[in-house]
Amino acid sequence: MLKYSCFTNQEGGIFMIKLTLGRTKTNDVCPTQVREETPANALKFLLESELAFGTQIVTLEPTKIELVTHVMHCIDTSLIEGPAEEMKPLYETCQYYLAACHFDEISQENVFNTLSTINNGQGILPLHLVMAGGMLLGDSRLRVAFLLGLGMREEAEIKQLATYPLKDLVAAYQLQQETPGKSLAELLT
Repeated sequence: MLKYSCFTNQEGGIFMIKLTLGRTKTNDVCPTQVREETPANALKFLLESELAFGTQIVTLEPTKIELVTHVMHCIDTSLIEGPAEEMKPLYETCQYYLAACHFDEISQENVFNTLSTINNGQGILPLHLVMAGGMLLGDSRLRVAFLLGLGMREEAEIKQLATYPLKDLVAAYQLQQETPGKSLAELLT
């Protein structure tokens, strides 16, 4: 992976986050991509392109996150670096994601329930498992991480709420901000 020496862009020194992306296919190494993103876009990339695919967090430091993701026959490696202040949301998201891995029994149950509905309940094909397994596990872990980020710690509550799609959990959380005194469970049912 490439290193770099500057965390600023040309438009006036605004701090940016550097993404160094690599991909290896069976015996083929793709050219490494290096780009700078705003903190918000880097967080979006982390959530949608890495954590949602069940990535493995190899290094987690306040200024550096290294990830390895297996998708089909590819191994993606990502290095995300930036100043601690700009990286804080990404760093904290990864901490919650790692904490969610301790609830993998819940995540795996959600994945099993989802996969069992594929093919009209006739079971899954190996191709479905290869293609969707990592994404489903990553999505389920993100839901648990989101709930942990909201301060939930009771396994029964997490298990109940982690069955809802992430977009519904986020919408319920937004509604909860406008409706004090209501729990997420009340808003979702």
